[in-house]
Amino acid sequence: MAALTHTTVAILQIERLHAYTQCHKPIVIDGQSLDIAAVTAVSKYGVLPHLTRSETMKCKVQRAAGVVQEALNRENGSLYGVITGVGASAFTRTREVNELQRALVNKNLNGIVPSLSSFLTKPQLGLLLPEDVMKGTVLVRLNSLIRGHSGVRWAVVEKLFRLLEEDIVPCAPKNNTISASGDLGTLAYVAGTLLGLDDLHVWHGQGPDRTIRKASVVLKRVNLEPVTYGPKQAIAILNGTAASCSAAAQVIYDANVLRLAAQCLSVLSIEALRANLEPFEPFPHVVARPHPGQIEVANNIARMTKGSKLAFADYPEGDPEFKLRQDRYHIRCVPQWIGPFAENLVNATTQVDIELNSSTDNPLIDSEGQFPNNFYHAGNFQALSVGDAMDKVRHALQGIGELLFAQHTEIVNPLMNRGLPPDCAAGEPNLDYGLKSSDLACAAYVSEVGFLAGSFLPHVHSSEHHNQSINSMALASARHARNSVELLQQLTATHLYTVCQAIDLREMNIRYFAKLHGLLSTELPRILTTTNAEAFAKAESKLFTTLKVRFGETTTLESEERFQVMLSPLMYELYSMVSSSSHLQLQPSLDPLDWTKSLTAEAKALFLKNRLEYLTSDCSAYESLGGAGKVVYGFVRKDLGVPMLKGLPGMDRHEIGSGISEIFDAIHSGKMDTVWRDAVAGEVDN
Repeated sequence: MAALTHTTVAILQIERLHAYTQCHKPIVIDGQSLDIAAVTAVSKYGVLPHLTRSETMKCKVQRAAGVVQEALNRENGSLYGVITGVGASAFTRTREVNELQRALVNKNLNGIVPSLSSFLTKPQLGLLLPEDVMKGTVLVRLNSLIRGHSGVRWAVVEKLFRLLEEDIVPCAPKNNTISASGDLGTLAYVAGTLLGLDDLHVWHGQGPDRTIRKASVVLKRVNLEPVTYGPKQAIAILNGTAASCSAAAQVIYDANVLRLAAQCLSVLSIEALRANLEPFEPFPHVVARPHPGQIEVANNIARMTKGSKLAFADYPEGDPEFKLRQDRYHIRCVPQWIGPFAENLVNATTQVDIELNSSTDNPLIDSEGQFPNNFYHAGNFQALSVGDAMDKVRHALQGIGELLFAQHTEIVNPLMNRGLPPDCAAGEPNLDYGLKSSDLACAAYVSEVGFLAGSFLPHVHSSEHHNQSINSMALASARHARNSVELLQQLTATHLYTVCQAIDLREMNIRYFAKLHGLLSTELPRILTTTNAEAFAKAESKLFTTLKVRFGETTTLESEERFQVMLSPLMYELYSMVSSSSHLQLQPSLDPLDWTKSLTAEAKALFLKNRLEYLTSDCSAYESLGGAGKVVYGFVRKDLGVPMLKGLPGMDRHEIGSGISEIFDAIHSGKMDTVWRDAVAGEVDN
């Protein structure tokens, strides 16, 4: 079976999330079918999952708990975490098995949490893991325990599920786990919540009444009796990767969406810069260098740009506006750049999907086996699969950020952007600085994403008497990846605002060129005569090309000066053409200098009128775009109502940041997920 492409994987996740949140598709906690979209739906969108009603699963859980009790009844057992101590203290022994379980919870409640005796400030809340991460932690841990490899009673499973039913989310510290023997320092606060410990707190309540309260008070309010942990049952909750996996699942979902967004922004950048589509033809990818991700991205871009009136299917040979034979790398090499990240994100998605449906505590119990060969003292709590996935994600986010930043920089640079004004300013360049500061913001975002991209592996330290001598730092890695996601979302929002502005300016210029060509066609016979229609047409074409090239070269000048500079070569061109062709003559009744001055004034007036019409009427670049461009540009301009930045006095009702913030909110909230999907989808190849 052929591996799924990243496009398919990402779109499936978006559609599953939509099914869970909008179509009421049930999420069943059964130990084997939990997916990234389900974790996102429960954690971020408040979807209530269902606990499996399978009697087979329930019997398996109970049978594993019975196996633990049978082992306890043997006099010479040394069952880890049940009779023995834990970690480097595993040489100790006790028969006070219930007290040991409570002690294991207590000794891991060592994190720094805010004092909750008074009103919490945001810096204090910053000491806690986000609520959505902790809600997902309960879900993921429950899904692992229900697999029947951990030895908990079904009653403990039901009490954990009550936390989800009652929307009770334990508060846990952000920074106190190395994700080696699982997320001990996080999961202890889940286990401690079920004990009803007075020092622990939870999020509880609905709407504006939701706040942080004492766990013991909330348990009484919902009539949830505190649990008494039997042998193996507390350590089964503590010893797992649920917190890392919860945070990673949400990050992976967002990262996969951002990779789709990067393709959309690349397509819009191609159109804004009037780039050449030759690099996305099949041969360089399918035949010459057949990396799967590269093939996928090239195929997507070729499909997404179909119908575009702005991008060039082939290099416009001989056109002086396009002297640069090849587009710069951030356009031409998009498949080779994004492709490897697509492959890595598919791999990272698989790693997290597997982890969501795994048994990650120690020891593991095979309830079908015979003692002593039904207990396995192993290391499934070591969360490096999750940590490695997060390293891949942060590396991919950095690479995507570098690509988008490079595209953004070219679009706002008048020396590179093929005739667009500096900083995509629609107004006069002496007063309108356009998106100059947006370029600064993008540099800030991508710099920080780059700082966060490094692997945690070189920075791990041995811990706990050298027992936990290697550790994954998976939860920390996921937290940093979460920060990277938000930064890249800000960069994406800024780039999208800019590229829509650039496309509108491009459309405005194209409309001006059509009118300018008409003006030249009308005015040229006043100064130039001929008996040869072909020679006249060539002269007109040459003069118009000169005007277009000079238009692009004078974008940094105010209109008053710009058109004088722009049309100044026409006199030389006229004399040159007449002297080199026997078919062309100058009209003797009109001074070429007067004709040029008149045309300069008319060209300037036409430009100002065209600009004002575009900025004040219901003009749009929608019809000039390819399929993907129509979807994304249309969403920004129509659905979000974010207008073009006009840059003329009194015309802009909102600040630049307000429009970018509108786009960011749509990205960050997930509102744009289906927009990216629709833009990329088309015919998605498996």
